[in-house]
Amino acid sequence: INKGMSDALNLIKENGAIPVVIIPSPGTKNSPKCIIRNELYNQDRKCISDIKMLYKNQEKFIAFLDKAKNIYPNLIIINPNKVVCNDSVCFDSLDDKPIYIDQGHLNSVGSRMIGEKYLKQFENPLNVD
Repeated sequence: INKGMSDALNLIKENGAIPVVIIPSPGTKNSPKCIIRNELYNQDRKCISDIKMLYKNQEKFIAFLDKAKNIYPNLIIINPNKVVCNDSVCFDSLDDKPIYIDQGHLNSVGSRMIGEKYLKQFENPLNVD
């Protein structure tokens, strides 16, 4: 990952563009149907994932980005996990709507909702003066 990403960031820099990296969504250990089953069968399953799983899965990538930010000071890092996770868990749904199509990929509704919530909570990272 380091060589490929470094090469890509160098190429972007050489061409005078601003590099943008979106940190991947945390994924889920649950079935994306968890929240649907809760509704259909009046269950109260916890449709969440422990944030420790996220940190473990993304530890090397985040460390790489921290180093890259020093080399490429104009690097824009967008972290949608700020919307999907709190201090201890990552949610499989937002506003009672499932956000994953499978355990590792967002569905279109989830992707849109995360983007909208991100822009409400944080400045638009792509507004560059």
